[in-house]
Amino acid sequence: GKFDPGHSSADIVTVAVTDYYGVRTMDARGALFVLGSDVLGPMGHELVPLASRQEAEEFMTDHKGKRILTFDQVGAEVLKGLDKGSPQ
Repeated sequence: GKFDPGHSSADIVTVAVTDYYGVRTMDARGALFVLGSDVLGPMGHELVPLASRQEAEEFMTDHKGKRILTFDQVGAEVLKGLDKGSPQ
């Protein structure tokens, strides 16, 4: 592991997020994330997690989102864009 040599990504049991509309904790691997919306978090631009494709599309329309991503599509470049304030 990058941060703890005694662990690897295989040791991670759960990655949890809070569904934007349902305000329920869910497994991030099953969420869809809207990138580039007008909804900001405490640290600026965020990936907004949603429970379904329909909710993600509705959120994109309502909040000017740019893209819908799956968990596996959220990589280092996406996160760097958020840090720079220019989500793509």
